[in-house]
Parts: sequence; C-alpha cells; structure tokens
Amino acid sequence: MRADLTEDDEEGDASEPTSPSHDSSKRQRWLALPKTLRLSTRPRPPADPDGSRARASQRISRSIPAPTLLNNLGESVEDLAQKLVSQYLISLFRRLHPEKSGWDLSLINIAVTNIVETAGMATGRDISKMFKNQDTNLKEWRVDDVDVPPDQEMEDISRTGSPSHLLERSRGSEDQVPLSQASQSSYFQGGWDEEDEDAGESLDLTCPFCQAKMPSFAIAAHMRFHETED
Repeated sequence: MRADLTEDDEEGDASEPTSPSHDSSKRQRWLALPKTLRLSTRPRPPADPDGSRARASQRISRSIPAPTLLNNLGESVEDLAQKLVSQYLISLFRRLHPEKSGWDLSLINIAVTNIVETAGMATGRDISKMFKNQDTNLKEWRVDDVDVPPDQEMEDISRTGSPSHLLERSRGSEDQVPLSQASQSSYFQGGWDEEDEDAGESLDLTCPFCQAKMPSFAIAAHMRFHETED
C-alpha cells in the first residue's frame, strides 16, 4: 500500500509523526485509500489413491471494512502488520476455517480492495501545492509578452503627420507640392478635420455673376445657365 498508494509530500507539516522505518526528510501522503480488507485461502483437495492431487483453483474469502490503522503513516510497517494479524486477520481466518488444526492450504492471500482516490478528502495544502506548481504545469500554454518593432507603414504615417514633416513639405520639392501658409496655420492651431475640410472644398466656389456658392462639380452647368441668359 505504501509503495503504490502514497507520494512524497513536500508541504507536509513538520509536527506530523513519521514512521521510524522511513526517511524523516521525506514525508508521505495518501493518493488513494482502500475501503475493504480481504482474506482469501485455497484448501488443497484430498489426495487420490495413487497419491496425486487434482489442481485446485477455487478460493474462499472473507472481507471486513478496512481498519483505520492501515492509514497510519506514522507507524512502521512491521508494527502495523502485527496489529493487523492479531486484531483482524486471525478472526477472519477462523471464520473461513473453524477447525482448530489440520489445515491443508495451498494459498493464503491478504489484500485490500475498493480503493478510492483521496482527492475529495484533500486538505488546503493541496491547493497551495497546485499554485506553486502552476508555472511548470501551464508552461506550454503561457503567452509571453515580446517587444515587437513598430510597423514601417505605421511609422511612416506617424512621421507624415508630425509638425517637422509638415515643415519639410512647406519648403516643397520636386516630388511634393508645398503647403500653403493657411494649411500650415490650420494644422498648428489644432489640426485638420477631414470631414470639415471635405465640406469646405465642396462649397468653396462662388459664381462671379450672382455670388452664389455651390459645389465644384456644379459650377460648369451654372455658368452655362448664365450664358443662356445673355
């Protein structure tokens, strides 16, 4: 049971007793506990006239609820075995074989069954252990923040809108049309509003004859109207 159903418990309380037969630096805790203690025997069949025996395969068993002393990790295995035999197993054996002597057995088996995981019985320290190990357990799913250089296109856009760049454009070049003083003044006073700018462009033409304001796409037709009047 201790070999298969326990694990080292690094978070164990130092005040808890430990078995002298175990290294005191390695405390253990149960991963699962049995619910049943079972004793099984297999009597030998009577001998044939020629002295041979038929092979026996049938066992007989008796079971009781698993004694709590089995769960004691603070006592040596040898001491627990003596208590288990004297307090429980002898009475089970007598229920299987009431006769006081003359037993002829080919097998005696002592086992625990109905093993149940102790997850539902775990104490708070198991939660602490979970948090301490989460960096290791969740390593493959972790997303680390990595500094990424700014995109060149975004960098160009940012540079295009900067005052220093506007000053460069105001000087003009073979590839760029210089900005007017009004455009520069409008930007430095609070920037351009693209929607307002578009709206201003659509109404910035005035008829020289009637002083009416209209969109640029309508001025040609409006001028033809004045020509027909003449």
